[in-house]
Amino acid sequence: MKIGTQLLIAALAISFIPVAIIGSVALLNGRHALSNQAFSQLNSIRQVKKAQLEEFFLEQQSDMNVLLNMVDMFRQNAYQKFQAVHEHKKAQLEWYFKERLSDIRVLSKSHAVSQALAQFEEGFHLESQQTSGVAWQAIEEKFGVELKQYQEEHDYHDLLLIGKDGDIVYTAAKGSDLGQNLLNGALKDSPLNKAFQKGQKSLVEIALHDFEPYAPAKNQYLAFITAPIFRSGKLIGVLALSFSQDFINTTVQRREGMGLPYETYLVGQLNGQTSYRSNRVINEKAQQVIGYPKSGEDINKALAGQSGVAVKVGSTGKLALGAYAPLQILGLKWCIITTIALEELLTPKWVGQSDDFFSQYLRQNDYYDLFMIHPQGEIFYSVKHQADYGTNLLSGEYADSQLGKLLQEVLQSKTFGMSDFAPYAPSNNKPSAFIAQPLLHNDEVELVVALQLNDTTINQIMQQRAGMGNTGETYLVGRDKLMRSNSYLAPETHSIEASFADPANGTVDTESSRAALAGETDQKLTRNYLGYLVLSAYTPVKVSDKQWALIAEIKQTEALAPINTLELWTTLVVVFGIPVMIGVAWWLTRRVTQPLNQVVEVINQLANGTLTCWIGSTSKDKNASLGENNNEISLMLRATVEMSETLQRVILDIQKTVSAAKRGDLTPRVETQSLKGFMKELGESTNQLVATTSDVMEDITTVMTALAQGCLRERTKDDYECIYAEVSTLVQKTIENLEKIINDIQLVVDSASRGELDNLINLYDKQGFSKDLSHAVNALVEIQKNFNNDIGMLLENLKNGDLTQPIQTEYAGEFDKIKQNANSTIEKLVSMLSEISLIADAVKKTASQMEVGNNSLSNRTETQAASLEETAAAMEQLTATVAQNAHHAQTANQLVLSAAEVAEDGGLVVRESVETMRQVYESSNKMLDIINVINGIAFQTKILALNAAVEAAHAGEHGRGFAVVAAEVRNLAQRCAEAAQEIRALLEDSVSNIETGTILVEQAGESMDDIITSIGRVTNIISEVSAASSEQSQGIKQINIAITQMDSMTQQNAALVEQAAANAEGLAQQAAKLADAFGQFKFN
Repeated sequence: MKIGTQLLIAALAISFIPVAIIGSVALLNGRHALSNQAFSQLNSIRQVKKAQLEEFFLEQQSDMNVLLNMVDMFRQNAYQKFQAVHEHKKAQLEWYFKERLSDIRVLSKSHAVSQALAQFEEGFHLESQQTSGVAWQAIEEKFGVELKQYQEEHDYHDLLLIGKDGDIVYTAAKGSDLGQNLLNGALKDSPLNKAFQKGQKSLVEIALHDFEPYAPAKNQYLAFITAPIFRSGKLIGVLALSFSQDFINTTVQRREGMGLPYETYLVGQLNGQTSYRSNRVINEKAQQVIGYPKSGEDINKALAGQSGVAVKVGSTGKLALGAYAPLQILGLKWCIITTIALEELLTPKWVGQSDDFFSQYLRQNDYYDLFMIHPQGEIFYSVKHQADYGTNLLSGEYADSQLGKLLQEVLQSKTFGMSDFAPYAPSNNKPSAFIAQPLLHNDEVELVVALQLNDTTINQIMQQRAGMGNTGETYLVGRDKLMRSNSYLAPETHSIEASFADPANGTVDTESSRAALAGETDQKLTRNYLGYLVLSAYTPVKVSDKQWALIAEIKQTEALAPINTLELWTTLVVVFGIPVMIGVAWWLTRRVTQPLNQVVEVINQLANGTLTCWIGSTSKDKNASLGENNNEISLMLRATVEMSETLQRVILDIQKTVSAAKRGDLTPRVETQSLKGFMKELGESTNQLVATTSDVMEDITTVMTALAQGCLRERTKDDYECIYAEVSTLVQKTIENLEKIINDIQLVVDSASRGELDNLINLYDKQGFSKDLSHAVNALVEIQKNFNNDIGMLLENLKNGDLTQPIQTEYAGEFDKIKQNANSTIEKLVSMLSEISLIADAVKKTASQMEVGNNSLSNRTETQAASLEETAAAMEQLTATVAQNAHHAQTANQLVLSAAEVAEDGGLVVRESVETMRQVYESSNKMLDIINVINGIAFQTKILALNAAVEAAHAGEHGRGFAVVAAEVRNLAQRCAEAAQEIRALLEDSVSNIETGTILVEQAGESMDDIITSIGRVTNIISEVSAASSEQSQGIKQINIAITQMDSMTQQNAALVEQAAANAEGLAQQAAKLADAFGQFKFN
């Protein structure tokens, strides 16, 4: 190879190798620094997301605890109200029947009613058991108005008077039963006859017959109350009152304050049959009315005398709370049942709002659905009312769903639980996760509350774009390698819904996901689920008892974009520098080799013996001496050898320097002190190139190291040229922009920390991401300022006692949560203050009552103390009296013996009186028969006189005198009949009195016999009394001592009562002050 070619290659190598080494080292260091920075940022974002997720799920559990407390409060309040309503209706019905029984008890003993029955029955029989005759009508005019008025005023269906032989002689309703006989007529099997039989048998008691269809009332269900009617001590008939179920239906169907699903109904048992005693309202079917058969376990318990509350499946097929109890009604075997759907019972609605509390809770807290589940598995409440509503999660079609499995888990553990995301059929197979917690009472599960989670908040956390660039994203992966949050880069295939819908294309099975699910936390350069080369930082996330993978990734191309720019600039430098270096190397080679070639030619000629050759040159050529003096050829050759050795050494130094630069060592340099000319320039140029490259790389490395450590004060030098100056300028400008942004943000943050929220970042000189970041900081400060103003106004109103102005401005995220919590606090404070205000009023009233009661008690106590003093004095007198009684008892014993003889004589007289009374009774009965004959003769005479008057009217003028006589005869017969009736009445009274007297005399005879027997016993007793009197004297002394002690304690009690009265007065004053304090607050 020619020396010119060798020199050209050497020159090119000396130029290319340092540039290649320095560029490669710079690129490698830059790539490494940018990778570390990108991984550090990804790790920070990963940890922030992990903390946000863990906080989010802790908030879900906290929300569930608060919600469970609210449900428990609603349950307790509703149960108390439900039982109070049930007891109130039971008391209403029992009071109603007591009033009915009281009505008939008073009415049956009325003299007017007994008189009316007697006259109605007499008129009824007088006119051949007819109620259309003159006599009956006259009696009806006399008594009917008052009886009808009583029936209407007391809201009875009918009022009936029935003779003792079963004839219905009067009804207020004038129905078809008037005039019929209950014993042998069409009504012998009617409920009225049954009630009549009970009324007769009871004699002095009231009888009540249960509801049954009554034919004369068009088979309407009626109940009858009957009571016997006596006249002069003798049973003359029965009073009957009938009533329908109208009042009962009105009472049980009244449902103030409980909502439509609430109902009360009655069930009774008659003749072994159990059926309704009131109409049903919720189910308006024909058979669910009074009289239709009804059975059930709760009904059997109630009819057996038990009371209780239990959850059951209602008539609508839904779970309902039922209360049952027996009704205490004379003669009836009834029970009262009150039911309400559990869904209605536990889901209150605020006044003026259409949605219930849980629907509003769902919207405010961003949940998809809320469930309340019975421990037996039935979903009895759901906000959305999807296909799962009303099904059983333990045995129904959704028992194998994630909600069904979660229910089984929390029923067993009795603690909070959560299910992972999985397709849920009732939500159109949309992937859903659930949280649930049981409500416990005495360590038993009352119900389970479950929430169906929305993925909105999770996606909001995972898709926050700050610091993620254009291709960065964070996402969650479950154990099944499917998405738990939506992808930013590929939402069509890797959202939660798309991933579960198409697992083949939506699975995330990468190195990062596998490592994170295995519990590892690390970072690496790997390929993501789309096949791109990414920088990936990953960690496991604990969600309840589930483990997800949290992955933060960014494409390598975006993360290392600055190094790509540097590569581009380096390539441009090399591409445009190579021709220059080649040209310079060629020029240098030509300048060196041209004279050498001439020298070689001359040497060749000299070697051939031609010493007359000349080296062609000009006068300026340093080699001209060769042509001038051939004798100096040997000197020239020696110089040429020395130059060759020197050039070889320079090339070797350049090779060493380039080799060291390739290894990253930029300290070696070419030795130039012994060199001259172009070789010295070549060495110095090589050294300058290596030094400049070293300075640039060292300068950039220093600045980037300081930047990585958070220091923005380091700068590159300003004495670079060309491409190095441009790189240095770019680095300095980048750091200056970053420092300015940080200073602006720091100023705003410092102002905000001092409470000054009016200072904002000027956006005029901002561009790109710095403008976006500054705008975001300004927006945050504005939101914080507005939020602080709202909170300040709320607290100012609270300080002034105004609780009517909650925060109205709409916020998002944590601000919205704080707003909702603040408004909820105000609402709860209003509720609490309202209740306390009511309690204060009640305490004030109670204190006043206590004061009055204590004053009264004090007076009574003082009175009692005085009474005890009087009692003590009386006991002393009693002691002396008892001693006298012992003496008197002996005297009484003698008198009793004398009384025995007198009693025997009296018994003989009484027996003779009984016989005489019996004879008088028989004579009176005969006189009644004679009066009946006289009454019949008078009636016949009246008829004959009426006929004679008719005939006299036919005779015209001739019969006028006879008509006058007939009228007188009729009047005489009328007076005779009236007199006979009066005599009859007197005789009936006399007979009744005689009968009573006979009974009394017989009883007196029996009593005389008993008296005689008893006198002997009295004698013995009196002797015992005498002995006991001395013992009584001792006992009375002890009683006297006890009364003295009671007197002392009563005096002490009086002092305590006076103190209690003073305390009650103080309590009343404190209650008044408390009421005045609450008056300072203003709330709706």
